[in-house]
Amino acid sequence: MCVCVGHVGTKYTLPRVRVVDNGKEILSMNEVLSYMLRSAAMLCEETELSNLLKLNESEWLSYVGEVRGMIVTYPGMVRNSHSVN
Repeated sequence: MCVCVGHVGTKYTLPRVRVVDNGKEILSMNEVLSYMLRSAAMLCEETELSNLLKLNESEWLSYVGEVRGMIVTYPGMVRNSHSVN
């Protein structure tokens, strides 16, 4: 289950389900927004970009390990969402 929020022209899809021991649990919007506020951070500094381009595959996987598989969003940009692989 997902919820779309935002003003005209901007939409964010928020996951509302968490897997628990005996199945799934629907999260309140308060939980979802609290998580987003706690975890919002820059993926990398602009000054690091040239060094990131030089990483080999194992170094890259180590660098993105925490956010791998997530969707990174930069509102206002063209192609504003990317999957980190």
